[in-house]
Amino acid sequence: MERRVWPEGCISSASSVFADIWQAARPATRDEIRHYAAHFADCARTRSPSELKALGVSDANRIPSGPADLALQPPPSDPAVEPGFAVAAWAGLESFTGEFRFQVEFPRRAGEVVSRLVHGRAGRHGHVEVYCPDDGTTRQMQYRFYADNSMFRLNIPNDVPGVTWARQHRVGLAVVESGPAGGAPVRLRILRPGRKADDVAGRSAALGTWGKTPTRTYGWF
Repeated sequence: MERRVWPEGCISSASSVFADIWQAARPATRDEIRHYAAHFADCARTRSPSELKALGVSDANRIPSGPADLALQPPPSDPAVEPGFAVAAWAGLESFTGEFRFQVEFPRRAGEVVSRLVHGRAGRHGHVEVYCPDDGTTRQMQYRFYADNSMFRLNIPNDVPGVTWARQHRVGLAVVESGPAGGAPVRLRILRPGRKADDVAGRSAALGTWGKTPTRTYGWF
């Protein structure tokens, strides 16, 4: 293989030019950084996990084949999108509580995303309107933080599409996103394992916006 020889002084010249550009740059303000972070998060939500991986957004070695595969990887240390800029959060359905109500727990970072989305729209005792697109129905649900285990809990009625199946199989994802304009503050989808669930977990994997507990994975974007 032919060895490339750089012209004399090329490296030092390039370094000098870069230094000049660096010195000429104007430091970004706090507001400019915040606006950029919001714009980045908005663009990231429209990209596929494979696109995000190709762009090198996070340090993930590979995109997992699904939520179960994600659980086998170590959680990222630095997310590309902080929860404060997210409009969606999700949690695995491997564990839950409640008989009449299907009670899904969101660990703190994911739960804070939902809490911000319902801020000012929750009624007494944490009751909030939630739109369920799978049957086009808006339902009253309760969303509260529980200090005993530092979890946020969404109490989901049993008639929500997907709940019965999730109770029986203990897999899938609960995804909470910003609601339709002018309607309920959030929308809820119960996803079975498959392409849609893989896309949700894969996006969080590519952005480094996920974590895990001993029983489930969770994330936001």
